[in-house]
Amino acid sequence: MNNFMGKLVKIFLLFCLVIIAGCEASDDDSVSTPESNLPEISTVEPADYATGVNMKSEVKITFSQTMDESTITTETFSFKKNF
Repeated sequence: MNNFMGKLVKIFLLFCLVIIAGCEASDDDSVSTPESNLPEISTVEPADYATGVNMKSEVKITFSQTMDESTITTETFSFKKNF
């Protein structure tokens, strides 16, 4: 039994070594993560803190990237009061 445990420990350590070797850090900065390519709001009309704006006026938002209109819904986009 003691010999079996010794072999089991050696196999486990070898397995750990292989896993650690496969986790080598990369210096490649050209890979973009999904978070680095998110669209941002470029402009909003009426402007923030604008006065004299009719409550029924249309709100216009311009994004930094072309957006798929079908993905902008009341569940994915919302307005909040800026108080």
